[in-house]
Amino acid sequence: MQQLELIVVQLEEAKGMIEKGRMAHLRLAFILLDSVTELILHRTVQSELWDQEVLVGLLSTYKQLEAHGSAEAAAEVEAIEARIISKSELNKIDRNFDAKVDFLVERGVLDAAIAPVLEKLHKYRNEMYHRDKLRPEVIKPATLIYFDSACTVLTSYRHLYTLYGSPSELGPELRRYAVADGPLSFVRQDLPQRIAAQLRHEVGLDLPQVRRALVQYLNARLVLQCGFVIYPVGSSPERRR
Repeated sequence: MQQLELIVVQLEEAKGMIEKGRMAHLRLAFILLDSVTELILHRTVQSELWDQEVLVGLLSTYKQLEAHGSAEAAAEVEAIEARIISKSELNKIDRNFDAKVDFLVERGVLDAAIAPVLEKLHKYRNEMYHRDKLRPEVIKPATLIYFDSACTVLTSYRHLYTLYGSPSELGPELRRYAVADGPLSFVRQDLPQRIAAQLRHEVGLDLPQVRRALVQYLNARLVLQCGFVIYPVGSSPERRR
């Protein structure tokens, strides 16, 4: 449960920065969202890889049995090898944001549609953080999109919870979600999904708003690169350029 609390605190702080709305606060919110998204990805990847050490041990055992003439063991070796991920690939997944996303998409944990969004947002974070490139016309819609994307990743969160002795030991950020349905609700497996839904609601994120944020983001990029603007479907023709 402490692991989930770390995630919730970061998301709550990002929400507060978004509500303040100034560029400096939005920048901080974006960095927090990138950090918490990678944390969720990392923990979910580790949960998906729980069997790797077991498989390596099994492979060694079956290879020894195969060497002693066991036909059944020989038949299992190839199947076990197919499930083992190479050390180089594991290192890549551990170090690289995009590799984590791609791995979870391959495993069916994340929807493939979210992958390019996360990868692009993470790239923008690196520009902002490492190269001090802050685009005022992009930061607000990009931050709203990242908040929604972080909530999407949270709904896929897979991690073994470390339970507290009682809900009263939870921090205030997590307690307000965990005890909403009674003293035992903090052990419910759908807690990440419930938190994501509540955070979206509190920030005011719904499908139309996310679409508007996306249009604003695309417009900002298109104006910078091409000099033209797009409008949502149904907008007044008089507004078009």
